[in-house]
Amino acid sequence: MVRDLAPCSARLCAGDISPVSVHDGHMLTNDILRRVRYALDLNDAKVTELFALTGFELKPNQTETMFSKEDDDNFVRTGDALAHRFFSGLILSRRGKQEGQPPAPVRTDTLTGNDVLWYIRIAMQYRDDDVVSILRKAGVEISKSELGAFFRKKGHPNYRVCGDQLLRNFLAGFTAHCRGDC
Repeated sequence: MVRDLAPCSARLCAGDISPVSVHDGHMLTNDILRRVRYALDLNDAKVTELFALTGFELKPNQTETMFSKEDDDNFVRTGDALAHRFFSGLILSRRGKQEGQPPAPVRTDTLTGNDVLWYIRIAMQYRDDDVVSILRKAGVEISKSELGAFFRKKGHPNYRVCGDQLLRNFLAGFTAHCRGDC
């Protein structure tokens, strides 16, 4: 059975889990988080620390279920709000808190491929050349202007959706990059 940590932020914060149907064919949040965790070699303690930076306390078994594969018995589909917290914590751990700034509000909207690219780019302080190089490691050739379309606001005439295949390729290149010299 596939279970979800609930799309509702109140239930996510409470750590509640509820049954949902099988995912809709898009890349699962669990898979995205698992790949980033592997690329950056983050252990459970570090993951717990990332969430703590955002003011969220993980329950003891949440890291196990959050990074489990879909065919595992303990698989629990991770909600988007929890994934946003993970990436926000990653940014805070890599760049530090901004002095004199209130904490950013926790996002609860759907995590998109564009969001994942943006979060990793900000956390790792990558420039366009770095992202192009990472995609090249995965066999994807892309220009800076094509890449820039993924970082535009939705609704902008040049906005482009980052699909699952490009995201998978980016995460593969990111893993190769980080496991080699991160």
